[in-house]
Amino acid sequence: MKMTIKWLLRFNKIIVGITVILISVTPVFSQKIINLSDYGVVSNSYQNASAAIAQAIKDTRGTDSCTIRFPGGRVDIWPDGAERREFYISNATEDGTLSREKTIGMLFENLSNITLEGNNTLVVYHGKMMLMAIDRCRNFKVKDLQFDFERPTMSEMKIVSKTKTEVVADVNRDSWYAIEKQNNHNKLIWYGEGWKTNNPFA
Repeated sequence: MKMTIKWLLRFNKIIVGITVILISVTPVFSQKIINLSDYGVVSNSYQNASAAIAQAIKDTRGTDSCTIRFPGGRVDIWPDGAERREFYISNATEDGTLSREKTIGMLFENLSNITLEGNNTLVVYHGKMMLMAIDRCRNFKVKDLQFDFERPTMSEMKIVSKTKTEVVADVNRDSWYAIEKQNNHNKLIWYGEGWKTNNPFA
C-alpha cells in the first residue's frame, strides 16, 4: 500500500513538471495593425496610393499576424510605384512574345496570417496591371474590398446594324475609342491609360 501511494505521488510530480514546461515554451502571438491612412493613403483624393500600399505590405514582414486597414471610400492605384514581378498568365504569355513581367497593384509574398480589412473601400486601378498577387502565403483573408478599373482593358461594343459601307455600333461607355484615318479608311482604335490597340477585335 505504501509503495502504491509513493508511485502515485511521483507520477503527479512528473505531470506537474511537464505542464510547467509546456506553459513556459508556449509562444505568445501578437497582432500588428497597419492603417493605410498612416502611410498617406487618402480616400477619394484620386492620388496614387501604389507606393504607400507597397511600403505598408513590406512592413508586415516579421510579424506573427497583421491586419491592413483600408480607409474606406475610393483609393486609386497607378502603375507608377507598384511592384513588378514575372508571372506566367494564361492567354497573356503563352505564346512567348509578350513579357512575363507584370505590374501588380498589391503584391504579397511569403506571408502568413494576413487580413485585408477593407471597410468597404473601392480600389480603382489605372493602366494595365494585375489587381493583386498572393504568392506562397498562408491564412490570407480579404474582407469588404471592392475592385474596379478606371478604364477596363477589355473593350465592348454591340453591332446595331451594318451595310457594305458602314457599321453602326453601340459602344460601352467604359470603352474609350477613337476613329482614325488610315490609308483613306476610317479605323476604330481602342485606347486606355497609357495604351492603345490597332486591332479593334483583339
